[in-house]
Amino acid sequence: MKYMIVLLLALFSTLSIAQETAPFTPDQEKQIENLIHAALFNDPASPRIGAKHPKLTLVNFTDYNCPYCKQLDPMLEKIVQKYPDVAVIIKPLPFKGESSVLAARIALTTWREHPQQFLALHEKTHAKARLPYG
Repeated sequence: MKYMIVLLLALFSTLSIAQETAPFTPDQEKQIENLIHAALFNDPASPRIGAKHPKLTLVNFTDYNCPYCKQLDPMLEKIVQKYPDVAVIIKPLPFKGESSVLAARIALTTWREHPQQFLALHEKTHAKARLPYG
């Protein structure tokens, strides 16, 4: 019962704080939108494959230990090969544990230091059943 009361008090105090803060102005919303767009599409630290000046850019959040990511990523590579006006930006999103974090670090380091070797590493890493380190 005490836990429920504390939880309700926390909920109501959060609601009152949320009501006190003013919403963003249209200019602030536009600035936030521009920052998000730049972080997603223009970050040189994010690996990318495909067209240099694409008509369509896909942003792919991936985990090297995620079985669904392992299915999707090869499909995205085929799309890039089939459609020369498409690019894919790869955003490692390690959520499956420490080995995912390590794999993401290796991938980003490879992109930063040897970008021409990134795609081969990316393909090999996704081909493995589960990464053993970590």
